[in-house]
Amino acid sequence: MIYNETYDREVLSKGPHYLVGCTKYPQYPIDLIQTDEYWLCIEGKIYGKCQDALQQEIPALLKHVFRPHRDMERKVIADWLLETDGDFLIYVFNKKTKDFTIIKDVMGN
Repeated sequence: MIYNETYDREVLSKGPHYLVGCTKYPQYPIDLIQTDEYWLCIEGKIYGKCQDALQQEIPALLKHVFRPHRDMERKVIADWLLETDGDFLIYVFNKKTKDFTIIKDVMGN
């Protein structure tokens, strides 16, 4: 998966039953955030929000993502995605439940 010599590969997180790695190049941002509950990786760019804001917002959002999907939970998630501009994927590992999810920007394919 190394397309040319400017690309690099990196193991971002691993455990006994999983491994998350990436192929990347210097201009493409990959940010990691860890809390007591979550390990998350933001691939790409979220516009108009500083790193400190994201470190607060995303873990708060994840409390809704990992709850049973009631209408209220879905609305909170949808509202955050609609007001968040960017080209991104967010990979999330819930350390307590061992669940894994991927959140993509609204226009993501």
